[in-house]
Amino acid sequence: MVNSLSMAKKAHTKYKNINAIIKNNLCNGCGVCEAVCPASCIKFKWMNDLKKPEINFDKCINCGRCYRVCPGKDIESHIGVYEKYLGKTDESFIMVGAEKYKNKYTASGGFITSFLAYLLDSKKISGVLVVSLEGNDLKNAKGIIIENSSDLRKTTGSLYFSVPLGKGLKEVFKMKGKFAVVGLPCQIRGINNLIGQSKEFKGKIFIKIGLFCGFMIGYNAVKYLLDSLKIPNKNSIKKISFRAKKDDKEGFLVETSDKDYFIPISIYGTVLNRSFSNKRCLMCNDMTNEYADISCGDTHKFGLKKSLIISRNEKATKLIKLAEELGYLKTIRKMGEKDIFTSQEEILRYKKDTIDIRLKIMRLVNGKIPKFEVNSLPKSNFHQKMGSLLYILNCYLTKNKTTRRIFFLAPKSLIKRYNSFIGHLLWSR
Repeated sequence: MVNSLSMAKKAHTKYKNINAIIKNNLCNGCGVCEAVCPASCIKFKWMNDLKKPEINFDKCINCGRCYRVCPGKDIESHIGVYEKYLGKTDESFIMVGAEKYKNKYTASGGFITSFLAYLLDSKKISGVLVVSLEGNDLKNAKGIIIENSSDLRKTTGSLYFSVPLGKGLKEVFKMKGKFAVVGLPCQIRGINNLIGQSKEFKGKIFIKIGLFCGFMIGYNAVKYLLDSLKIPNKNSIKKISFRAKKDDKEGFLVETSDKDYFIPISIYGTVLNRSFSNKRCLMCNDMTNEYADISCGDTHKFGLKKSLIISRNEKATKLIKLAEELGYLKTIRKMGEKDIFTSQEEILRYKKDTIDIRLKIMRLVNGKIPKFEVNSLPKSNFHQKMGSLLYILNCYLTKNKTTRRIFFLAPKSLIKRYNSFIGHLLWSR
């Protein structure tokens, strides 16, 4: 029970805190507010399908730092023919990582694991902050620090829901040396805000590696996948992987003590992205992780089992080339901005071109939206507006227990066709 003193402190704060973010559904669960808090009064707890921060006002010193570093309160954008879609670029490549750092859980071409191995082996960093899921409970996913390249294979693969990095960032601050961090667009923007607020953190982060994000899904989406597999004994689950390989296909793999269960990504990919995104994700326009030092994602039109890499500054490009010289990476081909745009066009168009209408709809249904520069956003067409309306409707329906149960019972083929139809609307020109 919150006492009267803490209630009074909550009501009479000099500076804004992340309560304003949570109340207005602008939290994306990045965890950076927990890292910046000097009083250690912010902890993340599960609230529906997302981990969100909670303030202990008995300990809060009312400094406002948590609000200032939050990436959920505003939207950034670039200008330029390709820059408005991709952000600033230095050089770009299609690459694959060294075979010894790959396994069946490796997503795309294994670039990130191999590149991190190079950074660790060459002593350029003391460790790397990554997200890891161990065991059968999805809610146990957490940020961990890897200090030895031989341990990187344990963390290969992708997670498709947000995991706060706050505790891991606090550990980075306490440890000696420089560190790499791997994160989603919101997490990277939050870390950039953190570096801007703290000189100590600025000296700790050696390089930021960003993951492409077509819209992050929540815990309910993963539960949907698990329920669809009809595993008789959930306690028998040993490992859950989102991008594992089985019979030359990529997909959702659940390994149990009895047998393996598998769903190809072609069946569930579009269904989850267009049905289970959290509210703040519905107001995001960053697909290629524009504010990282290096961005990494799938090559799509250039084939599977390869990584599309966007280096965003000279330092990052130099490190990539040094890693390749030492055999950690291999370049398949160099990419220009037009090549990158072509390979990601469908996702880029529906994440970038529809942000104006998505913000208008969210202003109506959510009340509050992130701040953005007037006239800085593109204008969506009629089809994109209709697709965005259906997309947001989907996501709101799956947040309700009753309508989510109906969604679970509907034929998977019907749901897939419906979501494909929404996709065609979203990326139409």
